[in-house]
Amino acid sequence: MKKFAALILVVTILASLCIPVSAAEFSSNPYYINTNQAMVVLTISDSGLAEITVLCTANSNATKIQTTTYLERKVGSSWMRVSNGQVNNQWTASTTAKYLVKDYSCQLSTTGTYRAVAVFTVSGTQSETFTLYSEDIY
Repeated sequence: MKKFAALILVVTILASLCIPVSAAEFSSNPYYINTNQAMVVLTISDSGLAEITVLCTANSNATKIQTTTYLERKVGSSWMRVSNGQVNNQWTASTTAKYLVKDYSCQLSTTGTYRAVAVFTVSGTQSETFTLYSEDIY
């Protein structure tokens, strides 16, 4: 059910990108220079399969989108990176297109609170780097 909800969210966001937006409407989100939309969604199934969706759409100023994504588990008051079998326990992706959508998965062996961390770097007239989080409990 969580995966279905995440899929509906991604489809809704992608569909909203097809709607023309005036400059006045876009200015309501002045945080981003080269980015129209960015998100990370984490869903964990009852069997412990963590699924992460990363999405970024860039505006006409952007020349490259890069993401680094990893999973962390809360231990006490700290966050510890989860082993996912990748170099540095992180997934990386990049594109020169105006959008990037990636799906990752990792089987969890321990219950607890988890979060997906996605670090976005969108290059263009100026480079911008920002981090987004999504939490779920297993």
